[in-house]
Amino acid sequence: MSERQHNKPLGFWTIWSLIAGIMIGSGIFLLPSEMAALGMISFAGWIFTCIGALLLGIVFARLARRTQRSGGVYIYAHDSFGDFIGFVSGWAYWCGYWISIPTLATAFVGYLTVFFPGLDAQSDYKLYCALALIWVLIGLNMLTLKGAGRFQLVTMVLKLLPLIIVIAAGFFLGSSDNLPPYNPGNVGF
Repeated sequence: MSERQHNKPLGFWTIWSLIAGIMIGSGIFLLPSEMAALGMISFAGWIFTCIGALLLGIVFARLARRTQRSGGVYIYAHDSFGDFIGFVSGWAYWCGYWISIPTLATAFVGYLTVFFPGLDAQSDYKLYCALALIWVLIGLNMLTLKGAGRFQLVTMVLKLLPLIIVIAAGFFLGSSDNLPPYNPGNVGF
């Protein structure tokens, strides 16, 4: 019996942009202003989270090498712990993703209000825009996986460009006098 070959329609950079997009998410543009009150200790939180995400990625990579079947979290848990744990793991993972979709669509529409101020005044328009975005992305995923992958790659580049520009500007134009204290509120982990 020969091993089944996986159909791999997405390349390395597309997969990287998918995972990086999930990790970076929409909060990268909102959280820094909220975390500024915590001071420089907030960087420790970012670093701690990045290390956890890296370790989780290593775990998924090793689990993927152990099986020839596709199915992600469900298959990994099923092969190790059986039907019930596989089902619960797959269901919880799936729920986590579909619950986050409206949140991300709402955040995107919130970003659009900068360019379309009238959108902010009407909450119904926000809802319609968020729903339209969700349905367009569902349609794109149903139409072509490669097209959805390219879209993810483009949006990841568009997400990274402002971050790279701000970080570079901070290094070259910023001053260490502008940095907040390390832990102004004596916040602990």
